[in-house]
Amino acid sequence: MSLRVRLFAAVVLSLVLTGCGGPDAVAPKADSAASQQSTANLTVKVEPAKLGPLTTTYGASGTVAAWQLATVSAEISGYSIRQVLVAEGDVVKKGQVLAQLGTEQLQAQIDEQIATNQGRQASLDAAQFSYDRGVELSSKGNLSKEDMETRQSTLATAKSSLAEGQAALKALQAQLAQGTIVAPVDGRIVAAAPVLGTVVQIGTELFKIVQDDRLEVQAKVPEQLLGRISAQQKVEVVDAAGRTISGTVRALAQQVDTTTRLGTVYVSLPNDSGVRVGMSAELEFDVPLGDVLSVPEAALAWRDNQAGVFAVDAAGKASFVKVATGAHQNGRVVISAGLTAGQNVAVDGVGFLNDGTQVRVAAASKTAAG
Repeated sequence: MSLRVRLFAAVVLSLVLTGCGGPDAVAPKADSAASQQSTANLTVKVEPAKLGPLTTTYGASGTVAAWQLATVSAEISGYSIRQVLVAEGDVVKKGQVLAQLGTEQLQAQIDEQIATNQGRQASLDAAQFSYDRGVELSSKGNLSKEDMETRQSTLATAKSSLAEGQAALKALQAQLAQGTIVAPVDGRIVAAAPVLGTVVQIGTELFKIVQDDRLEVQAKVPEQLLGRISAQQKVEVVDAAGRTISGTVRALAQQVDTTTRLGTVYVSLPNDSGVRVGMSAELEFDVPLGDVLSVPEAALAWRDNQAGVFAVDAAGKASFVKVATGAHQNGRVVISAGLTAGQNVAVDGVGFLNDGTQVRVAAASKTAAG
């Protein structure tokens, strides 16, 4: 090889060695070290997982219903509606007249029966007089036995006839009273069906009355919650118009649907709630969970679609721990599996942490952690 060629090869080799083996060649190692130093210097706050009482909020949908709904129906047949004296929405008192049936024919029958009974009473008076006279004559031997028995039979027949007439009169008077439709309870009319001129039959529904104008919301809740909700407990109710109403638990179902595993909760509403029967409503119950393990919601992190927290040990090592979560309330979340009480977890900066990251624990949180 000529001297000229050897010199050219030496120059090329020198340039290659300068580009690959100079000071810049160790820069990646320096950057990696700096990154590790930065991660190690990450300061986080920690808090221990706490075991204690917690109350959660459970939402349920319900329907407004009457506390007691009285149905007013016709009790006689064949009479037309002559008057309707109330309308839907009216407040009524027990015994107040709501409607009147046309009972003129019935009144005529009553008048006729009264006249008949008066005649039967006269017959009874005559039979009684004849019987009394017969007893007197019989005692003196001036009346035959057959004549006395006839007088006694006539008296018995007269008594029976009058009694029958009086019973018929009472039945007619009862029907006449049933022609006047009255409110069986105090309350508010929520349905009024009578149409003037309609001929009613026994059982024809005429009115519906919410007794005492008391309404409630009936909502279905899971069987697990029935034992955690109590009578007289306050409930927040939001009606269909978005208004918030304070309700009170009146009662809880004593039977659970075996198919749905749901039971009914009855929530009383104040009389001035402004809601209507059949409206929808949303309810929020405060449900005590008892003593449960919880951590701040800020401690939760997600890795590979799995919820977890970063537990920080005494050496400052953060380890990702998978957990099973429950209810959320007041900035805390229930941990049903994965942690133990007193175990420290990072409550800030969790988005920058990885399993095994070295961290520095903030002084304030060290005190809080014990």
